[in-house]
Amino acid sequence: MWTAIVIASVLIQPGGPSQSDREALNALAALYGENWSKFDSGRVWFEFTDAYATSADEAAKGVVSNAYKTEGFYAFRGNDALYLRTFPDASMVATCNRISEGQIAHRLDSVRALTNGKATLDDHLFGNPAGTVSRGTIITSGTEDFYRTATVPLNLGCPDNARDDLARIARRIQDGSAGLELVSIQDDATFDGVKVVRIEVKGPGGKRVMWVDPERGAIPLRVHDDMPGGTSYDLQYGDIRLVAGRGWLPFERTEFVQGGRVFRTVVTKVDFGKVPDDTFRMEFPEPTSMVDLHTKLSYRPRKVWDLSRLPAANSRDALPLGAALSVPEPVMPKERESRTPWFTFVALGLSAVVVVVGLLWRRATRLAPS
Repeated sequence: MWTAIVIASVLIQPGGPSQSDREALNALAALYGENWSKFDSGRVWFEFTDAYATSADEAAKGVVSNAYKTEGFYAFRGNDALYLRTFPDASMVATCNRISEGQIAHRLDSVRALTNGKATLDDHLFGNPAGTVSRGTIITSGTEDFYRTATVPLNLGCPDNARDDLARIARRIQDGSAGLELVSIQDDATFDGVKVVRIEVKGPGGKRVMWVDPERGAIPLRVHDDMPGGTSYDLQYGDIRLVAGRGWLPFERTEFVQGGRVFRTVVTKVDFGKVPDDTFRMEFPEPTSMVDLHTKLSYRPRKVWDLSRLPAANSRDALPLGAALSVPEPVMPKERESRTPWFTFVALGLSAVVVVVGLLWRRATRLAPS
């Protein structure tokens, strides 16, 4: 109850945003940040659903159609994070569509991603009309690709510059960056029968309204975005539980995109104890070569990849991107027969770049239900 009292003490009467309004926003943001910071490492198991619904409220209740489900896993600790979410091969094949010759759109986003805070290993799988499943694997700089993909409640483990939550919005309004402006804040609103604080902000990217629960970690029960061009986006958190020794955590996360597309994450198990050191690596069914755009290198195939143990630039397992395809492999006694020729290795790396270009195009392509 003390939380509600603190918030109410700085809220003012209607009449437009003022210094008191901004203080109220900052108080809520501080509550949110305090709760969020209590989850500093852990593992999360979840069920992920890609579906369609008639409205955001129906989607949040799980009333969906044309649904495809899979299980996923997320682990985070410091700068390290691993996200796994792959659909069955049959589902990926059934939902791919040929747009034109050489162009195939894929509805289901099957992805495995690994980051160490400096680079991201991105492994995408996608179906083909011929009934096969292909993969595109690459290492890129930074964490943007990772956290664009990893959809977990409250974006746990996400660095500040990649978050788009209440705490960061409040800071950006306060420092005047990004052109964000507080429109209004109301402490007498309700959402789904719960007393909440309604916050409206606007900026160059459109308008956002948040319905925040001050009694449970200032978690927004709903976030609604109206963007230029008439498009909208809706995010809802549900089944909020108090995790022993930590804080408040929503076990349901539902995204609803205008047009009816739904992405729903339901947490099935959590463990916020010590994360094993060998968690942050990625294993492949067979040795896989790798293109690293972060270091501008191409690596020989490995079955297990660990971003903290990549081949050195001057090692025999690495080659600069763009190296001539005709570069011969040094002759090593008793090893020649067991090693992949350099020209084959480079060709594999360049092929991976082509695959990734297709992946980037595919991410921007969303189709109607198949």
